[in-house]
Amino acid sequence: MVTEGTKRLIMALDTSDADWALDKIRALAPFGCGFKLGNEIAAESIVGSRNLVRECVDLIRELGGWFFVDQKPHDIKNTNLASLRIWLKLKPKLINIHAVVGTETMKEVAQLDRGDTKLIAVTVLTDKLYRDLAELGMIRNDNVNGFIPEIVSSEEYQANMLQSVVRTIAEAVADCGLDGIISSAEDLPVLRIGSPESQQKIARLLKVTPGIRLIGGNANDQKRVSDPYTATINGADFLVAGRPLKADNPVESMLQFAEEVDRALAKLKQQGGAS
Repeated sequence: MVTEGTKRLIMALDTSDADWALDKIRALAPFGCGFKLGNEIAAESIVGSRNLVRECVDLIRELGGWFFVDQKPHDIKNTNLASLRIWLKLKPKLINIHAVVGTETMKEVAQLDRGDTKLIAVTVLTDKLYRDLAELGMIRNDNVNGFIPEIVSSEEYQANMLQSVVRTIAEAVADCGLDGIISSAEDLPVLRIGSPESQQKIARLLKVTPGIRLIGGNANDQKRVSDPYTATINGADFLVAGRPLKADNPVESMLQFAEEVDRALAKLKQQGGAS
């Protein structure tokens, strides 16, 4: 059965195995969920004997699902624009770019003829923590700025610093005219903090959250993960998950995720805050 929860889920087709990908689409697309077409599928379409991207897109549409082109172009402006124009020919529901390409590029990206496709920007990847950005000089490293080491090394401090970066990026994305952001679910509450003008700008953005697992699931290569209920309560509009695809029973697993989303939406509606 198609529910609001199934429609908000995005199944991560992170694979180069054509038969595996198409089998999962056949099983899950009738529930109205989305599918993330990432780098592996794109690469296989280039070097393999089949146009896997086109096969996936055609089957998803035939069975009632939708798709998200997750290529995250991060290059010079003209290259990014050219790449996005090509991918937009597929008419996906969502397509993304890295926000760190800068505001000049994002403003031009926002002017692309994209029909009903929503253009969203990656804030900070969910496999990155404060120290990852600090080591590259992408975030203030207070370990070398005379701050008390005990404070700087605390998880709360580092999370707050990272979330302040996410909030700054989200506001820039809104100012540039894009439609949404990709961020960890744990970053979403901080987006409701700030001036009324800032909150209003960020509130209109779609929020897509990767790294979704049921409670108790292993983080694996992700560092900032969440469960479907918490992510939805925090304000996620769409949730990216790969776990259902790897389960013994993908349909049953996907419906468990969707049930948690529906439960959170019911709670938000009861509180008068459903998105």
